[in-house]
Amino acid sequence: MNPFSLNSSSCAICSEVPYKFVELSKEKGFQLVFVNMPCDYTESNQSDGWVNDCEAMFNTVADLCQQENVPFLDLDDRMDEIGLDFAQDMNNAGHLNVWGAYKTSSYFGNYLNRNYTLPDRRSNTELAKRWNEDYSHSLAASVENGTAG
Repeated sequence: MNPFSLNSSSCAICSEVPYKFVELSKEKGFQLVFVNMPCDYTESNQSDGWVNDCEAMFNTVADLCQQENVPFLDLDDRMDEIGLDFAQDMNNAGHLNVWGAYKTSSYFGNYLNRNYTLPDRRSNTELAKRWNEDYSHSLAASVENGTAG
């Protein structure tokens, strides 16, 4: 059974995967932050949506985070701070377009910098090479699907 099926009674994303991330973070000793990217629940919950009840799915993750003392950043609650406008910044009900992704990524990056001590890895040439490769692939994909701008 597809765990994302509209007909499934539960969703693996809701029930199993977040718990596995929490356990892995404890086992490996890394800090974990769950993030809910902006989503139009009224549209995503329609018959062609990817899960039956998006809000319930994210509430399940939020509850887990509270139980396990893991930060949960719900960007739906911060849309004004981000400057996000669904009419301008969404590709569809559940996905940001390039402008929405830029705004949201900038906000999340600033959040991480304010709340965590992150090493500056920009001088790591091997990592920079991979970032540049990822950027090239992303740019090629955006040109291919007509979203480059």
